[in-house]
Amino acid sequence: MRYFLFIIVILVLVMGYFWLPKKINHPAQDVNKIIMEYAPTKARVDDISNIPQGAEKYLPARGFLFISGGFVSTSRRLMVDVDKNVLTYGIGRKNQTPYEKLVENDIILKELDLKNIISITNQIWASNDNFLTHNVTADFDVLLILSDSGKVRVIDSYGPPTDKVAKLYDLVWNLTSEK
Repeated sequence: MRYFLFIIVILVLVMGYFWLPKKINHPAQDVNKIIMEYAPTKARVDDISNIPQGAEKYLPARGFLFISGGFVSTSRRLMVDVDKNVLTYGIGRKNQTPYEKLVENDIILKELDLKNIISITNQIWASNDNFLTHNVTADFDVLLILSDSGKVRVIDSYGPPTDKVAKLYDLVWNLTSEK
């Protein structure tokens, strides 16, 4: 009788070994694969010389830089570094340019926030749309520089940004207010 039970246990283990999946994927591993895929498709790449002088020192290798402000609007600088999973932002004083030293704060991004940011950024990279606006009545300029290992896309809005650029701008600045 003992041998019979031993044989049944062995058969169950052998059948379980062949029928169970070899590798169990953890959801967190799948999310990281999705999150880390940044800028796989680039419909348009601009010449790196299109970056305003002074902006290059704030531009991450993979991520983006928003610079905004106007004649009466305070300067703002916002950078997302995808590799470091960090959002850095600063708001200047009156008459201070966004290329000067600002008091900055860092936020470690949550996985979902980074996933949403990268999703919108990838839509912008993959788009042939011209996101430039020319609302000269607005005293508010927004410059977006997307960066991926030496490749850049520069979007300059003379007025509030539109479409996906506005969605990205709002999403990231809203994250700074949650801190």
